[in-house]
Amino acid sequence: MLLGTLRFRLVLAFFLVILISILVTGSVTLTNLRRTFLQERQQSALMSANMVVNSVRPLLGMGASAELAAAVRRHGDQIGARVVVFDAQARVLADQYDEMVGETIEQSEVAAALAGESVTAVRQLPDGGALFAVVPVYSGMEMVGGVLLAYDLVALESSLAQWAHRLLMGSVAGGALAASLGYLLAMHFTRPLTGLATAARSLAKGDLSTRAPMRGSRELVEVAGAFNHMAEGMEETERIRALFISNAAHELRSPIASIKVLAQTLLEEEGEDAALVKEYLQDMDTEADRLTLLGDTLLDIVRYQKKGNLERTQVLVQDAILSAWNKVALAYDVSAIAFACHVREDLYWPLDEAWFTTLLYNLCYNAAKYVPPVGGQVTVTARVVDRTLRVKVEDNGEGIGTEHLPYIFERFYRVDKARSRQTGGLGLGLSIVKDIVETHRGTITVKSEPGHTCFCVSIPC
Repeated sequence: MLLGTLRFRLVLAFFLVILISILVTGSVTLTNLRRTFLQERQQSALMSANMVVNSVRPLLGMGASAELAAAVRRHGDQIGARVVVFDAQARVLADQYDEMVGETIEQSEVAAALAGESVTAVRQLPDGGALFAVVPVYSGMEMVGGVLLAYDLVALESSLAQWAHRLLMGSVAGGALAASLGYLLAMHFTRPLTGLATAARSLAKGDLSTRAPMRGSRELVEVAGAFNHMAEGMEETERIRALFISNAAHELRSPIASIKVLAQTLLEEEGEDAALVKEYLQDMDTEADRLTLLGDTLLDIVRYQKKGNLERTQVLVQDAILSAWNKVALAYDVSAIAFACHVREDLYWPLDEAWFTTLLYNLCYNAAKYVPPVGGQVTVTARVVDRTLRVKVEDNGEGIGTEHLPYIFERFYRVDKARSRQTGGLGLGLSIVKDIVETHRGTITVKSEPGHTCFCVSIPC
């Protein structure tokens, strides 16, 4: 379980990054150090070889002599290298260790020296590495032999091995320190994530009041803030849902209760009063119509909230306005209301025609209900401003109180409950208007004062 956690991965990442960084850096450093040491030793070896050449040149003419052997041993002790002197045929005349005297050296560096070159080379021998420096010896213009110096590199390799061991130990120690630091940092970074995960689990269990702790880095604070915003939205949605169910149940209960009372009265009524029975049946029919209207309206709300159902076409705005007002005239007596429509005859806009007509119908119907019985006016204006269709529905009614304005788009909210029931209102019309506007990615605002109310709908192209 621990291996799959973010905390473990962060610690492991810190450990590996530091370990690999130290190893790579150390390896490069050791390689450069060895290369630099060998270059310096090669230059020093050539200088030492030339010094030996100047010393033994007069003795080469005597062949393998005691004086030459003594000079070779003396120089070898001084410079810390094995000194070998050979003639023009690569035959050894003197060897510091007296092991190769009389032998012929078959080595490419010796052949290069006899060809007039001063060369150096590093070779890996069975008992360790060795550095060779070979220079020619001239007597006047004549090649008379050469000097070979051999340096033992075992000490260098041993020293480098010790440094490599120390580097490895240091890398492990650095990795362990990095792991400890990584653990502390992982704790610092993952603690807010743990809190966020706990809050998410609580939210999943239905505790919509839970909130994630706002701590950690700026990015984590932003994530926690987004989570809390989501939780607040879910809590508000749940509150609205509960209120919606409560209001819907209340709206259903009222007509059902009325129908039940009327039905019981008819059942208990003795005798047959045809006029009374007809009156009761008409009342029952009215309440049944209210139930049907409520059911249809609730289905409309669900349909208007599904943005995928939006079918935009180029709609002639004037026709939609006039169609909506004609529907109002069928549902309500508008004979005493002065209606005006101000819109260009050729104004088309991409809209869902059925939904847009419903939007206009609800706004116009509300306006018609609340204008005065004499001198009532309803005006609809439409024009394009900054690539946005602006539709205003204005009336000269009694106005909406400022205390009601923040809530008029909520479902089942009624400004005047008694009057709404008399006119058959459910308090859902403006809620549907708001859903349709938002589905069109638009906005709706309202301004109201006694004698004037204006709803303004803005729908972008």
